[in-house]
Amino acid sequence: MRMSAGVLLVTSVGLVAGCAKRIPLPYEEVQQGSQVWVRTVENRRHVGVVTDRRPDRFVLRSADGRSDTLLVADVATIEARPQAYDETGRLITEREIDSVQTHRNLLLYSVGGTALSFGTSFCLGSFLRRHVNTGQDLAQWGVTGLGTAVGLAVFAQAGDRRDRMLAIEAIRDHRKELAAKEVQRQRSRREQLEEELQQLREQQRKEQEELERLKRLLEQEKQAEPNRP
Repeated sequence: MRMSAGVLLVTSVGLVAGCAKRIPLPYEEVQQGSQVWVRTVENRRHVGVVTDRRPDRFVLRSADGRSDTLLVADVATIEARPQAYDETGRLITEREIDSVQTHRNLLLYSVGGTALSFGTSFCLGSFLRRHVNTGQDLAQWGVTGLGTAVGLAVFAQAGDRRDRMLAIEAIRDHRKELAAKEVQRQRSRREQLEEELQQLREQQRKEQEELERLKRLLEQEKQAEPNRP
């Protein structure tokens, strides 16, 4: 059972990776940390994460760790998965999403979708088998296999979208929590500084009062001295 689940998961991940939705992205909207699919004017293809971005060039780091510098003038098209942002408008990079995203729903949707698709396709194939004169086995199992494959792909993508959405929400919540902690830290620091300032002012007030008291005492001492001839 573990082997079957593992094979199904690998198959599902492969299908999702090959069919993941990508949209054209103008270079002006490419940000450092974005994962992009690039096709050059010479029809060469590059996939990687943007690690450096300049007005006329950018650096892509591929999955194997290799870095390639591409000139914007040599780029024909740039595609990327729909960009995700947090509540402050900061980009959530694909690396962050991959580090958090699980395959739980991908596996669950794939298992359920495969079973549902197989059953539906098998019934449809059996119906066709009874209504064709030749190639009954081909009709039944061809429809069953095709329907199961299509169902697996559709449900796997749905599961992957769910996993991706949950990962993005988790990152947003984490960033929001960090931001709240930073706000609290700054507030505590500000309150501490205000308290120290108040203490300093109080000390200065007391020192000023003591200075005034000493001045008055000195003046009284001077007035009390007998007049010298």
